[in-house]
Amino acid sequence: MMNRCALQAPTLSDIKRVRRLHYEALGRYPDLLRPRRFSEKIQWRKLFDLNPVYAVLADKIAAREFIAARVGAGYLPEMLWTGEQPEDIPFDTLEPPYILKCNHGSTFNIIVSDNAEIDRAAIREKLREWLAMDYGTIFHEPAYFSVKPQLLAERMLLGPDGTPSTEHKFFTFDGTARAIHSVSVNRDRERFDSFHDRDWRRLDWRGINPPVERELERPANFDGLLTLAEALGAGFDHMRVDLYDWRGEPRIGELTPYNFSGLSEFQPDQAELMLGSWWRLRFPLSRALIAMLGY
Repeated sequence: MMNRCALQAPTLSDIKRVRRLHYEALGRYPDLLRPRRFSEKIQWRKLFDLNPVYAVLADKIAAREFIAARVGAGYLPEMLWTGEQPEDIPFDTLEPPYILKCNHGSTFNIIVSDNAEIDRAAIREKLREWLAMDYGTIFHEPAYFSVKPQLLAERMLLGPDGTPSTEHKFFTFDGTARAIHSVSVNRDRERFDSFHDRDWRRLDWRGINPPVERELERPANFDGLLTLAEALGAGFDHMRVDLYDWRGEPRIGELTPYNFSGLSEFQPDQAELMLGSWWRLRFPLSRALIAMLGY
């Protein structure tokens, strides 16, 4: 059974820190009482939306159970191993390509393409370093506070040409996908962005990666990806649902409530305002007060 831990109510110090982090990243303080922009609403969520399901989704192992219960386990990447200690990683029996991950944070990933060429001692040391980190405290993302650090190995999703499958980040609002941020990776591990609406019309938006040089082809199974994203995003006022188009079949990456922790905005400014307009935060002021009082 999934463990739904209560999220920690914010303190005044937490609020000050979140506002400061936003200012340092974007050059202005977020409006937490009447947030309009997408990045502001992410800050509001980090402080005042204490949905315990977020703690399940933040755990890369527990999230698989949530996903399987909602849409079935067949859409998940193959799980090869789980454990708690880097010394227990079965390098001799794990067949590349695969990804070693920590379950309690973001970007704690090591790609293993060839067992013969890896430095096992260095990998174990890096994983020990990550396991010791309290990821949620870095940018105040309370969903991570209660996640018990563990390790996992998942099958890497490669296309026929050996490059990673394109990742499509569906921005869902009240169960409806409004925008898709697609990330393509070439053989040199360089990442490129493209943006589309739910009808796969190009959006002139920019993210943290360079834009693709050519129009990204609409996935053959796009309708299936869209349906899957909306099924996973149902019941949340906002959820980013990451899907891979793997050899014509959908595979689920993750569900995240904190897109880039709200500290990296999309451009132009209209993109942030449009995403914010789709996210209907109900009674933000009263809910913030309730969260502060610990109810």
